[in-house]
Amino acid sequence: MSGIIGRPRTAGPIIGTCAALCIVALPSHVFGGPIASAEQAIERGRQWLGQGNAVPTGRATLDRHEARALHGAAWTVSLRSTEGHDNLVMLDANTGRTLQWAVCNRHPYRDEPGEPIVGPDEARRIASDYASRLCPSLKTGGWEPALGGTPLRRSDSYQWAWYPVVDTLSGALGCNDLAVDVDCRTGEVIGFLRPYEGPWLIPTLPSIGRAQMLAIARRFALLDPASYAINHLTLRVQTDDYGLQRLVWECLQVLSVDAETGVMMYGVVFDAHTGEPLYPIAPFGGAKHPTRPVRLPRHASVRIEPGPRVVGTQLLPPVLDGDGLWVRAEHLRAVEKIRVDVARDRLAVHAGGKMLDKAALSARYRDYGWWVPLRHVAKTVGWRVDWNNAKKEAVIHTGR
Repeated sequence: MSGIIGRPRTAGPIIGTCAALCIVALPSHVFGGPIASAEQAIERGRQWLGQGNAVPTGRATLDRHEARALHGAAWTVSLRSTEGHDNLVMLDANTGRTLQWAVCNRHPYRDEPGEPIVGPDEARRIASDYASRLCPSLKTGGWEPALGGTPLRRSDSYQWAWYPVVDTLSGALGCNDLAVDVDCRTGEVIGFLRPYEGPWLIPTLPSIGRAQMLAIARRFALLDPASYAINHLTLRVQTDDYGLQRLVWECLQVLSVDAETGVMMYGVVFDAHTGEPLYPIAPFGGAKHPTRPVRLPRHASVRIEPGPRVVGTQLLPPVLDGDGLWVRAEHLRAVEKIRVDVARDRLAVHAGGKMLDKAALSARYRDYGWWVPLRHVAKTVGWRVDWNNAKKEAVIHTGR
C-alpha cells in the first residue's frame, strides 16, 4: 500500500451530528474583518449561506480553546435555512473567514429509498472543484490527498480531503486537512473543513530520518511488525488546542483503506527530533486485533480543581525533571481568568491582578517555547499544588 494516509479523521460529520442534504453556493466574495459580537456572527453566517432570512436556532458561541489549534478564537452559529435545513457555520473571530460549514438534520432524507447515484469519482470531481475555490493553491500543487486518495464513505456522503505540504524539502504536512463532503444521492456539497495553513513556528526538517524512524517505530508498534508492516510514515507539524506546535512522525500500521468502510489502522506518534514516543493512535476504524504489551513512556499530568480541566496536552505534556514539574506557559490558559501573552523574546502571565514576566515566573525557553515551573507559579499567584507520586499527577487548587 502506498500513498499518504495523514491524520486520522473520524467517520462522523465535519461539524456536529450532520447527515443531510442542501446545496449552498460558495460565495464569490470574502466577508472579512473581525467579529465582535454574537449578532455580528449570525449576520456573517447568513451572508455565507446567502440567506438573509436564515433563522438562528441557538446562541452564537465564541470558543477560545477548541478551535485555537487551527484558527484561534472562533464563533459557531446555528442557522435554519428557508428550506428548513439546519446549518452549522464556524467563523474566525479575527478575520471573519468561514472555517467550517455543514448541513444538518434533514430527517426525511433518511427515509428516502434508492441507491446512491453519485459514485466516488464523480464525488471527487465535485469536491475538488469546491475545494479549489476555497483554497486556490490546490490547483497549483503543494497538497497531498488524505487516506491514500480514498474518500471516507458515510451513509449519505463521500468526504474527500487534502493536506497542505508545509515543507517541500522534508515533505512535512500541515496539522489538519481541507475536507469536503459530497452528498452521494445528489452530488451536492453539504459541508467542508478549511485547513490551517500557518504560520509554522518550528523547524520542519526532522533530526530523525525516515529509515531511522522506522527502526524506532518497530520497537513500539502496537501490532507485531513482523505480521503487520508499518506501512505509512507521515511527517507532520502537529498542533494542540492552545496553538503549540511539534514536528512529529505518525507511524501507522494500516490494515485497510476502502471507499465504503473507511480506514482501519493502529499507530504511534513520535517526536521527529528526539524519537520520543508521544501517544498511540489505536485502534482506528473498529480494528480489534490483539496488540503487543508495548510500554509507552508515562508522562506526568496536571489536573485543576475544581473542575475536570487539565494543564498540558498529549502533544506537549508536562515535563518532570530534577527541578520539578514544568508546563508550557500557554497551557496555563486552562485555568480560568488566566491570560498568557507569549512571544519568542517575552512572556507575560496575568493572574489575580498581577502581571508576571519571565523572570518572575523563572521561565526557561527550550524546544521552541517558554516553560514555567508549576510549583513556583502556583506559589506566586496563590494556588495550592498537591502531588500524587504514585500517579505522577499534580492537582492545582485555585480556590475559585
